[in-house]
Amino acid sequence: MARKSTKKKASKRKKRSRYTPEKKKELLKKYHALCKSGKTTAEAAKEIGVPYITLRTWERKTGKKRGRAGTKAKSASVSQKSGKLILETPKGYRIEGLSPSDLVKILKEVR
Repeated sequence: MARKSTKKKASKRKKRSRYTPEKKKELLKKYHALCKSGKTTAEAAKEIGVPYITLRTWERKTGKKRGRAGTKAKSASVSQKSGKLILETPKGYRIEGLSPSDLVKILKEVR
């Protein structure tokens, strides 16, 4: 009877790299700058080369929250006729007919 080899096959997964605290701080700074420039969180993370979830974990550990770039208002205006708010996101989505209380609820949920 032939025995199977007990050696483990080499994993196809990429070996994780470790970042120094200084490097993490530098990467987070670049990430925040890209998000503020209008890129989505996913685009910014991809450009930096670090998974988005890793960046969010680092943010939680530092206690600093940046918020989501996609929820930042590009413009907000009040219609003259109805007094309802119009919100436009950086991606160009337009939400019309919001009351101030509805807008507050939405923004609290997105945080």
